[in-house]
Amino acid sequence: MIKRTLDDLPKYSPWPARLLGLERWDRRTKNRAEVEREYQDEKWGGLLARIEESPWPLSLADLDRIMQGGDELVMYSDGEDLFEATAREVHLRYRDFVARTLLPYLPASALVELGAGYGSVIIDLAKRPEFAGIKAFGLDLTPAGAELIGRMSATEQVEVSSGLCDLLTDPVTDAAIPEGALIYTSYSAHYEPRHREDFFDGIARLGPKAVVMIEPCHEHCDDSTLLGLLRRRYIEMNDYNTNLVTLLHEQLGAGTVKVLDERKAAFGPNPLLAASVIVWEPAQPN
Repeated sequence: MIKRTLDDLPKYSPWPARLLGLERWDRRTKNRAEVEREYQDEKWGGLLARIEESPWPLSLADLDRIMQGGDELVMYSDGEDLFEATAREVHLRYRDFVARTLLPYLPASALVELGAGYGSVIIDLAKRPEFAGIKAFGLDLTPAGAELIGRMSATEQVEVSSGLCDLLTDPVTDAAIPEGALIYTSYSAHYEPRHREDFFDGIARLGPKAVVMIEPCHEHCDDSTLLGLLRRRYIEMNDYNTNLVTLLHEQLGAGTVKVLDERKAAFGPNPLLAASVIVWEPAQPN
């Protein structure tokens, strides 16, 4: 990896010009139908088609290369610092970051990813010695995502139960999640522009040991820095979530959750969409 600065970002991304109004870009509007279409029909449905059409079995590494990129150079953020690396290296570093973030909250009765996509993160975790022996669940909003997780867990020879979830329902899944599970999200909760006041209730209903949310947070964008302002505008132009932290602090003030950790913009495979770390648990009744 090579250290870079914010001045280098336009060499790697068209977004600084878009955010500054120098290149045309129409603001996107996110809604449930659009998200389902994008992932069920295009992204995960497209991956399923690639698997069916391939003359040889595709591995998780193959799907990562299709979805995350390969040897092209990109910029990413690690804390306050910006670096250059290949897209493949950045994705591997991100999975290492997720693993390090989750490890302090083990042991747990199960490991559950809500919004697991095609299973890249949860299947990687299930293959790591530190997570061996822990029942794993990869749950996604779309049937295509659940199908991919089932296929890739079989291909990679790890046991990951696949199924459906919906972060906007209460509870968020009908899967048989055991009490005391470590539940996490990884770039999935940010797709809803404004979560309802009872957003955390649907996850809490699963009885988790802890919930780790690795998500971009609009409220965590530092408006005293140029990078922070660009991140805030990037979230707004793409119609990503703007109230997750606000709701969390409201729940904290109401005494319904306990916050175990909160780290702003900790890692960003896309430096303009860096993920914060929020760790919480349901508050115990008095």
